[in-house]
Amino acid sequence: MSSSIVDRKLHKSHMTITISVKLFASLAVYKPYATDKPTCDIVMQEDATIEQLVLQLGMPVDKVRTISLNEKIVKSDAVLTNGDVLILFPAIAGG
Repeated sequence: MSSSIVDRKLHKSHMTITISVKLFASLAVYKPYATDKPTCDIVMQEDATIEQLVLQLGMPVDKVRTISLNEKIVKSDAVLTNGDVLILFPAIAGG
C-alpha cells in the first residue's frame, strides 16, 4: 500500500465535524455548556450518528421524540456531516 493511501486513511480516522444542535423544552438541560443562545456547537467524530451524539450528551435516547436534521425529519441512525443543523424535540404532552 502506498504511503499516500495510508496517510489518507490515518488522517480520515481522526477527522471531526461540527454540528449545530438545538435542544427543545426539557431536553435543554442536556446542553454541554452554558449559553444564552438556543443552539450550541458540538464536535463529533466523522460518520457519527445522531444516536451517538445524543448519548455523548448524556441524554437517554428514549427522551427524544422527533429529530430534525437540516429541516428534514429523520431517525436516530442518520449519519451526521460537518455543518449539519440538528434539532431535537422531546415528547410533548398537552391537554
